[in-house]
Amino acid sequence: MVTMFQLKNKKVLVIISGFLLIVGVGYFILVNTGNLVDIFGLKEANIKREIAKANYCNVASDCRIIAAQCPFGCYAPVNKKEAGRIETMINGYESMCIYQCIKIKGVDCIDNKCQILE
Repeated sequence: MVTMFQLKNKKVLVIISGFLLIVGVGYFILVNTGNLVDIFGLKEANIKREIAKANYCNVASDCRIIAAQCPFGCYAPVNKKEAGRIETMINGYESMCIYQCIKIKGVDCIDNKCQILE
């Protein structure tokens, strides 16, 4: 005969087992992909937003071109003050695709945005 106490214990055991399964799967994904957040595309979106925010200038000498990677384009034109931070973000992203990039001529400041010259 199963008592009420035994049924409650089984429910608690099922809940704990489910929680541990979710934590285990999350840990597995984190270890194997290097970034749990990027599964939902949040890291990619954040980097793209930061690249856009870092693209400002007054003159061409304010600009620097960073060699980027997929999915951020071949090059990221940014303000030289932001270049190190953006480069670190891009290099920390595990790319799953490859671009064939053309050689560029340089960079210019047009309408207060760093623009690649092809």
